[in-house]
Amino acid sequence: MARSRDALLLEAGLERAAEQLGDITPQAMALLESRHPGAAAQFAALAADGRAEALTGMMVEQTLYCIMQWLESRSEIEIILWGSVPHHAETLGIDPILFAGLFAATCDVITAAMTDADELALWARLKTDLVGLTERVAETIRAPV
Repeated sequence: MARSRDALLLEAGLERAAEQLGDITPQAMALLESRHPGAAAQFAALAADGRAEALTGMMVEQTLYCIMQWLESRSEIEIILWGSVPHHAETLGIDPILFAGLFAATCDVITAAMTDADELALWARLKTDLVGLTERVAETIRAPV
């Protein structure tokens, strides 16, 4: 089966970002922290045995997975986020808006390596879709009483 134009643009953008930026985890987490002060400390406190770097690496990896699968398997990603965001909020006390923040930060770091207008437009749409979805999920989570 032929891959869609958007899937090819997504792949090209990810490859370019990998070549130019290497591991985007530190950049994405720094951007998240700048927009949501205290996020890094919250994740560090949750990391087992002080393994905050491994935890944040896994978080960015899962974010990238959702981004990469969004075009081909939107319903899978919706199921993941509708389950994961409330679970993390209720079980671990993670502010659900941080999920939207991590999607935004990850997309922004990756698009910093892009110049192609079609790629930038696709990534803007991915960011809007995934941030919007996580914000809608966050709105359904009851604040602690």
